[in-house]
Amino acid sequence: MKIELEIPDWATEGRLMILSGTECVATKESKEDHWLVKETRCNLCGECCLDSPNTPYGLDDEGRCVKLVFDREKWWCMAKAHRPYNCLADPIDKNLECCITHKKVK
Repeated sequence: MKIELEIPDWATEGRLMILSGTECVATKESKEDHWLVKETRCNLCGECCLDSPNTPYGLDDEGRCVKLVFDREKWWCMAKAHRPYNCLADPIDKNLECCITHKKVK
């Protein structure tokens, strides 16, 4: 799907995100001249929710957010629509082996 829309100048001073539910589809940082559009979706490994000090829900004994639940070989976020803003973006800045890939789009 391709969409075109006018973004007000005031809104371009911050991060822009396009979401599908709570999954990030694309982001654009204010200083960048391109969007990062998701190519490969999350495999629900749970690594990005490990040792995340920014979660308002707290961490379990293994260091994972307490809202993360293991079911059928995947980690699911039970916060759902109450997921914090800092958990909506893909973990592209973290030092972990994440399967999510992006393509740059001008």
